[in-house]
Amino acid sequence: MSVLGYFLKDTIDSLKETKRDLIEVRKDLSEACTRLDVLKNDHLNKHDALSEKFDDLKDSMLSLTKEIKALTLEISKKKD
Repeated sequence: MSVLGYFLKDTIDSLKETKRDLIEVRKDLSEACTRLDVLKNDHLNKHDALSEKFDDLKDSMLSLTKEIKALTLEISKKKD
């Protein structure tokens, strides 16, 4: 009986240790997911900001191109 009790106690202790490890792993995983979500949101915000800046730059380039064309036509008319 005592041998059986020893193995039973050892098995229960092992199960308790496994349960503690599982709880710790779940906690670490939850923290990692939270950090990952923060990084993902930060990345999306930075991407959106850069996209807006590129759109503004594209609009400015188109505007400048039109102005340069107009000035080129005006200069060519003055030469003639």
